Amino acid sequence: MDKIKVTKLSSAIAAEIIGINFSKKLSKEYLEIIYNLLIENKVIFFLEQQMSPSMHINIAKSFGEIEPPHPVYPQVENIICLLIFTN
Repeated sequence: MDKIKVTKLSSAIAAEIIGINFSKKLSKEYLEIIYNLLIENKVIFFLEQQMSPSMHINIAKSFGEIEPPHPVYPQVENIICLLIFTN
C-alpha cells in the first residue's frame, strides 16, 4: 500500500490527501480510508489527480446511496446523480 499523507487545512474542516492513485482501481481498504477521512474532515482534496466524472460516481457509490442532482445547479452531461452524506 502506498503511504498516505493527510494535511489538515484548518482545525475544524478540510484536509488534503496525498498518496492515493485514482488511475488504479481502489481497494476496499482505500475506499474505507477515504470515507473515514471525509467523515472526519467534512471536505477532502486530492490534488493533481485525473478523475473522470464516472470514476467520481463509482467512488461515491461505494460510500452510500446517490441522490439526484440539484434541479437548478449545472451538472456534467450524462451524469445524473450526486452523493449526499448524512450522519
